[in-house]
Amino acid sequence: KGVNLQYDNARPHVANVTSGKLKNLWEFPPHRPYSPDVAPSDYYLFKNLTNLLRGKNSTMTRQQTLQSINLVNT
Repeated sequence: KGVNLQYDNARPHVANVTSGKLKNLWEFPPHRPYSPDVAPSDYYLFKNLTNLLRGKNSTMTRQQTLQSINLVNT
């Protein structure tokens, strides 16, 4: 088995020396810096929830709350 190493590659947090050493030791899959519109959790699990709540007020009705819970539990 190989080793998976995931680290934050946002530019202010990546030192050139550290990046160089890690690149010599391991292969890294491309990973974009965090952005709310491309967060991994948003791809599948919360996409339907996002569509359900789009355009709604932040104060959810009881029915909306139950729909959200049911959606996440399925």
